[in-house]
Amino acid sequence: MALCIREIAHGSDEYAETVELRRRWLREPLGLCFTDQELAADAHSRHLAAYLADELVGCVVITPIDARTMRMRQLIVRPDRQKQGVGKALIERAETIAREAGCNQMVLHARAAAIGLYQRLGYHGVGEPFIEVTIPHQAMEKAIPAA
Repeated sequence: MALCIREIAHGSDEYAETVELRRRWLREPLGLCFTDQELAADAHSRHLAAYLADELVGCVVITPIDARTMRMRQLIVRPDRQKQGVGKALIERAETIAREAGCNQMVLHARAAAIGLYQRLGYHGVGEPFIEVTIPHQAMEKAIPAA
């Protein structure tokens, strides 16, 4: 099965599926839920979804910070599809979109368990670890070279 990464529209049925995936695997285990304000703010972001045979297996959100910087957040790959290149493919597509938008830097807050993935893809830590949404995170960044 070929992996397909698609940009999806905020408010679409596909977007609703990604919100459910994010809720189930990122928020619910921490006893958290999305607020209406958080979901409304998603309208200012770009949303990527990963599909295997038309089945949603992962997603990521990217948000412009300024003219040269994008923030990647809420990267999730279904647990049964992890370690199969889905996360890497989502990150690489997010970087391509950032580059095409004229950005030269991607920033993110990585959960401790995901730091290794980001390091393998060229990201490096910035500052000290911190607590966000009740768990340890590390600010990370990567220069995005022009095409």
